[in-house]
Amino acid sequence: MNWIRKHRSELIIIFLFCLFAFGFNIYRIQGDGAFYYNFLERILNIPDPETTANNGFMQSGSAYFNAPFYLAAYAVERAFHKKWDWRGITLRTVAINLASNFYVILSILIAVRILRRLKYRHVVVPVTSVLFSTSVFVTAVVMPGYNHSVDVFINTLFIYMFIVNEESLPVKSFWLGVLYVITILIRYFNFVLIIPVVIYYLNKRDFRKISFFIVGTISVAWIIPLIFYIYNGAMFSAFASKAVEQNAAHWTSLYPKYFFRILVDPVHGIFVWSPVLIFSAVGLLIMSKDIKHLGYIFGGIWCLHTVMNGLIPTWHGAWSFSIRFLSCLFPIYIIGIAAMLERYGNKFVIPVTLCTLFSIFLFFNWYLLIFHPEFGTPFDMIGAWSRGRSDVTGKKVDLSSFLRQIWNVCRYKYIIGFFK
Repeated sequence: MNWIRKHRSELIIIFLFCLFAFGFNIYRIQGDGAFYYNFLERILNIPDPETTANNGFMQSGSAYFNAPFYLAAYAVERAFHKKWDWRGITLRTVAINLASNFYVILSILIAVRILRRLKYRHVVVPVTSVLFSTSVFVTAVVMPGYNHSVDVFINTLFIYMFIVNEESLPVKSFWLGVLYVITILIRYFNFVLIIPVVIYYLNKRDFRKISFFIVGTISVAWIIPLIFYIYNGAMFSAFASKAVEQNAAHWTSLYPKYFFRILVDPVHGIFVWSPVLIFSAVGLLIMSKDIKHLGYIFGGIWCLHTVMNGLIPTWHGAWSFSIRFLSCLFPIYIIGIAAMLERYGNKFVIPVTLCTLFSIFLFFNWYLLIFHPEFGTPFDMIGAWSRGRSDVTGKKVDLSSFLRQIWNVCRYKYIIGFFK
């Protein structure tokens, strides 16, 4: 009982996440998730893969994290000498979806530890608001083949280790450097993490921590070209052809001209689709004055990721809820909201909650195709409700049909139907 009281915040958040996740997990691999899924089957050398061959290595470090789940499902298939397939849902794709759920749950646990480490009193509201307002929940539940859930986990762990390292011996910076390389394997843009970390230690004149961090980074950095060598047949030339060229083809300028569109564009802009992040941004400014200037460091990471994604015209992520490319900022978003609630108390709990409910409502409208899922906006959603009809599907839009559609895509209806 004491354990439950001690960890009630984590239990509440995980319960809410699982309640929604198990209700709306898609259990399919689709879109760009097929590329990551294919690389997973290639590294495991599966004799009967479920995806067609895709030569080359994408930023698929997430495959190594998903491999245990895939292998468990594959072992069950081999044990029963049967391959289950229900309208494109297989035991293996179910395993990958559950893996995405698992890494988000780990991220929640680490995020709670971060807030407690920073001595913030508000835990449940910051974590749940970011979880359900941003693309973190969406990528774990309806886009499981992508690498975003693992990206959320590895970045949350990185931020936690960075905070813990503040109070630890310099040698622990070595492991932070090792983890930094792993973040790059998950998504290339994570390389920006080194900039605020080194600046922070330089400002503190903590040269020993910088040294250990760099040594840790160099000690495992060889893994990246090695993977390119194994799966592309060359090392540095493969890196240039597969990584640099493919990404450079999308870069239309040398400055982040899409920076402000990422923030406020009606098409997936984070402050429009996830308005709770406005409170987070303000909270980081407040935090910068309270806790050893950490707010500037976390705000810098946010800005750097926005700058990098602002270089490419596909900044919006196409089929994406809010900006899925910035889901890696999950721990930073949470810290910002917690800092704001710490300063101003419960008076901002209601606005944060209302913003969260708006984003949840927006998610279901997006998911049910009430407006265009790639290039539609919240204003299109409002238009569809005012007209009473969706321009995408042509279906009627009102409260009763909306709730009925939600129930039709909810997994719980199958469980209830089983007992009827």
